[in-house]
Amino acid sequence: MKRIAWIVAVAIVIGLLGWGVRHVYRSYAMNWFGAFMTSYEEGDDATARTYAERLRWISNQDSALLLAELDVTRAIGLSGAERRKALERARKSLDTAFPDNDAHPSRDVEFQKAFLEAELGHVADAMTRIRHVCKITQNALVSFHQCMQSITPSGTYIDRGNALKDYENATLAQKLGMGDPVLMRFQVAKAMELFDLDRAREMRAAMIREGVYTKRMDAMYCEEPANMSGVCTDYTAK
Repeated sequence: MKRIAWIVAVAIVIGLLGWGVRHVYRSYAMNWFGAFMTSYEEGDDATARTYAERLRWISNQDSALLLAELDVTRAIGLSGAERRKALERARKSLDTAFPDNDAHPSRDVEFQKAFLEAELGHVADAMTRIRHVCKITQNALVSFHQCMQSITPSGTYIDRGNALKDYENATLAQKLGMGDPVLMRFQVAKAMELFDLDRAREMRAAMIREGVYTKRMDAMYCEEPANMSGVCTDYTAK
């Protein structure tokens, strides 16, 4: 009887210790993720990377997602070999944490992989990937077109994270020849406001010169928080 009581007591202690460790891990994860978000939204990507790397101790997948986000953000401001290197680094992070042989892939991750494939010049692979993920993650009654519509850029952002997702989705649609090409071009410019405002203005100016920019687009482009300096007062199209 005493032996049974001792075993039960030990089991309780182990259980409590396990609960305590898990609680500490969750606490650290929440703190590091919160610190990442704060740093990223403030544009302090170097500090954000520090917290994203720390998260690897607790969740390799969460860490990989954040590191990929940082690498894509960095690639926006680069060109040539340096840009490709940043995109390849993002792809490597996702491939390591989310291998392609996963039987239950995350649709969001697969679309991000497809974006990276398209940006790296592998457009056919990107199309194959999204067709596959749409097929296995959607109800049989949902068409491929409807699946693609589910990631249509919103054009309205409250943070850089949302803007980056729209940038990726609009760019992917452009590469695959899907959606309205003018609208997708505008969505890229709109998302760019939160990462490279000068470039966003150049893209907007080019669309105005070409006569494809509309008042509806301008109303969206000039929304806060990115455009608060009155730069939108120069548009006079009908």
